Amino acid sequence: MEKKAKEIIDRYSRLKGERSQWDSLYEDVCTFVTPRRGGIVAPRVKGGSRMGRVFSCTAIDANDTFAAGLYGHLCSPPWFVLRPQNPQTEISDEENTWYSEATRILHEELAVSNFNLAVFEHFKDLGAIGSGCLFVEEGEKTSLNFLNLFIADFVYQENRHGLIDTVYRHITYTARQAVQEFGEDNVGPSVIKAYREPKDIDKRFEFIHAIYPDKGQRFPFKSIYVAVKDKLVVREGGYYELPCMADRLDKESNETYGRGIGVKMLPEIKLLNKMVETTIRAAEKVVEPPLMVPDDGFLSPLRTVPGGILYYRAGTPDRIEPLNTHANIGLGLEMEAKREDAIKQAFFVDLFKLLAERKNMTATEVLERVEEKLVILGPMLGRLQSELFNPLIERCLGIVYRAGLLPPLPSGLSMYSVQFTGKLAMAMKQMEVRSVQNTFNLLAPWAQVNPAIMDNFDQDKIARGIGERVGLPGEWLRPKDDVDALRQQQQEAQAQEAQMQMAQEAAKVLPDETKERILTSGE
Repeated sequence: MEKKAKEIIDRYSRLKGERSQWDSLYEDVCTFVTPRRGGIVAPRVKGGSRMGRVFSCTAIDANDTFAAGLYGHLCSPPWFVLRPQNPQTEISDEENTWYSEATRILHEELAVSNFNLAVFEHFKDLGAIGSGCLFVEEGEKTSLNFLNLFIADFVYQENRHGLIDTVYRHITYTARQAVQEFGEDNVGPSVIKAYREPKDIDKRFEFIHAIYPDKGQRFPFKSIYVAVKDKLVVREGGYYELPCMADRLDKESNETYGRGIGVKMLPEIKLLNKMVETTIRAAEKVVEPPLMVPDDGFLSPLRTVPGGILYYRAGTPDRIEPLNTHANIGLGLEMEAKREDAIKQAFFVDLFKLLAERKNMTATEVLERVEEKLVILGPMLGRLQSELFNPLIERCLGIVYRAGLLPPLPSGLSMYSVQFTGKLAMAMKQMEVRSVQNTFNLLAPWAQVNPAIMDNFDQDKIARGIGERVGLPGEWLRPKDDVDALRQQQQEAQAQEAQMQMAQEAAKVLPDETKERILTSGE
């Protein structure tokens, strides 16, 4: 066990060394974008102020708006639905009911957990530095419990496909907390000694939680807790799903850690901060300028407070005069405004405000105005779905299922897919709907000349696809077999009606006795 503990400690040290090339950059970003964070390079004093170098809060506010926008437009319930893995597959009513019930129950469990708080903090980290990790475990009072990990507290590693499958967490517990978490028989001699001494019971100890693939075993992912000081494994187990959603807002192909908007805009943020500092100092010199005083005409000390009396030698023409620096405060404010706009646009503040203030605009007008921004945001949303939301829903669904909160699985049902129905996801899908509208509008004149060109389009697929892309619940659509049967009945009814009409028309030109025979026989 000591050998395994040492291997985990050594590997954590190596991975932390690989992350160290990012630490200074992330620390710099946190200083100006998320000042309450930090402590990456060196431990920070809890409760201490980190605003001493900050003169502009534009980046801080913009990052908060970005996080709030992602949360409000991606995670506002219902923000996903469970569907068959293949949307074209016909499913039974029992299977359709299970998908609907599982979606409803999972939304309810997320709502009563601390998901909303944790994911909002997570989006702040992604906006600033671009790397985050959301830990999901079974809760004590609720089925789900979420913990947002800061970059200073974890390292990770990719597999050969570029997917993160290994996460090492750094945890500090007091002696009392460690005994509560792992039990008195498992924590090691150093923790026990402190725990049994009243003056040392709150002494803190380091632990490492290693999570990595363990193929061929009961659990696909191994879980090992190690006490660093005693080099001792204090708990060993596993997970059915990867419990840590380590994701990146954006990254380069040859890099492991992510880059957030704060990293991208760091030069602009620092420049704005320096501009504000300079403008403030220039304004101070205008409002309370330096004074030019003759070196021998006035008696010290000078009293420049309101109502102060200054004494000078009688008969001298010397006077105290303010120094005019000719500072152009307006130019400074104009330059600051340009930098502020650039930072806000980079954090998509204009997009989220537009989506929030769309009351007097039609859906088409909104799409026209946000289409460019959605195209830029698209790759970020795609990465969020693949690295955060898909594994998160898989993990939560597994926990809720094992807790017995889901209805029994219908026979043969084992696979599912996730369709995201948040406002941003639907806005991007509605761009496809708009392309359909534009196509038909352009073809309308040609269709009048040659209606056969409309045969190029599968109108049934288009109709069902539009419903899906505007958020129409799947249970409101008839199954394809029912649609085919309904159309068959309509065709038969139309054929019968046409036949009856033909018979009546024919009867008008026949003798009376023949009319009576046809009408009574139905020929």
